Amino acid sequence: MTTKNCCQACCKRAAPNRIERGLKISLKNGDFKKLFLQHHGDIIQQADLKNRKMFMLENPTLPEGTPEPNTDWWLEQQ
Repeated sequence: MTTKNCCQACCKRAAPNRIERGLKISLKNGDFKKLFLQHHGDIIQQADLKNRKMFMLENPTLPEGTPEPNTDWWLEQQ
C-alpha cells in the first residue's frame, strides 16, 4: 500500500468520526438547533405543531435490548 493510499484510507475512517463529533458538539452548544431553525423555522411555525395531536406508538417487534432513540435531535413538545 502506498503512502497516498494509506492516507486516503485513514481519512475515510476519520471523516465520519469527525462529522459525528462536530454534530454532537453543535447539538450540545445550541448551534445545531439555531441553524436548523434558521432554515426550517418558518415551515415549523406553519405546521402549527402545538395544535396537533401526538401519538406514541409501541413497536413490539423490536428485538430485546434495542436502544432508545436519541431524542436530543427532536423538536421540543409544546
